[in-house]
Amino acid sequence: MRKALNALPLAGIFSLALLSGDPAAARAERPNIIHIMADDMGWRDAGVYGSETFHTPNIDRLAEK
Repeated sequence: MRKALNALPLAGIFSLALLSGDPAAARAERPNIIHIMADDMGWRDAGVYGSETFHTPNIDRLAEK
C-alpha cells in the first residue's frame, strides 16, 4: 500500500505533463495510450513475452499492433 501511495505524485506529474502544451497540436497528433494495471503480474506473465502458463489473448492482440 505504501508503494502505491508513493507512486501517486509521479502519476500526477505524468498526468499534468500530458495535459500541458498546445491543445490544437494535441488534437492533430493524438497518441493512443493504454495503461494496464495488474496486481502481481510479472513482465513475463503475458503470452506475448513467452508465458506458456497464462493465456492473455487480448494483451497479445494489442501487442501485435
